[in-house]
Amino acid sequence: MTVKKKLKRILKKFTQSKVMEIFITSLLYAYLKFTAFTSKTEFQGVKEYYKFCDEKGANILISWHGRILLLPFSWRKGVKINALVSLHRDGMIIARILQKFKMNVIGGSTTKNGKTAAITLMKKMQDNESISIIPDGPRGPRMRLKMSPIYFAHKTGKPIFFATFNTSNKIVFNSWDKMILPLPFAKKAVVMLSEPYYVPKDANETDLENHRIEFEKIMNSLNNKADEYLGDEPIMPADKEKRTRSKTRKK
Repeated sequence: MTVKKKLKRILKKFTQSKVMEIFITSLLYAYLKFTAFTSKTEFQGVKEYYKFCDEKGANILISWHGRILLLPFSWRKGVKINALVSLHRDGMIIARILQKFKMNVIGGSTTKNGKTAAITLMKKMQDNESISIIPDGPRGPRMRLKMSPIYFAHKTGKPIFFATFNTSNKIVFNSWDKMILPLPFAKKAVVMLSEPYYVPKDANETDLENHRIEFEKIMNSLNNKADEYLGDEPIMPADKEKRTRSKTRKK
């Protein structure tokens, strides 16, 4: 093996190490706190959401993968929430950041540790604790609702709330999820939470699929509302199987 290849292997191993993971987490957490502190953010539906939490308890909070980075700053300490996070490396960085916001993290996804994670989430809801799911993660397709939150709402009788954000100062990654990275000193930003949406306990499989389609439309409508609030062209859902390479563009 050449010296160049050895160095490349060592560098790759280091960048994937737990030490680097912790460093990246701390750096990103500090960056996001600074960004939130220097941005003028309006919160819509957040007070109503916490009123629901105080009066009625557990619920299911969901957001698209590309619209999560400012949402933890709307979270009120003391309200118990359990976030489902995938077990891949990027997911672990997100998990560490959420833990810094005092959120509980449950490792799993639709492809890995899914059954165990689902049982854990169900138990948390039975204990009157809310759960959070990214229903187009971990790999898309973008803004297409998977069935898991529908099943949780159906089994527990708890409602689903949709959440999103947008900001005037940002980078939109040309990745599969069109991830929005907020930049500091935004003159205008918004975090939006919807009203609660329920799934009837007597719903059959056809009804559940109809609710999935309806909720996907409502969730994307909330995204469009946030984009229109900032004067942006709406980011549209991906084709069912479409994924894109990661590039970036600044807006």
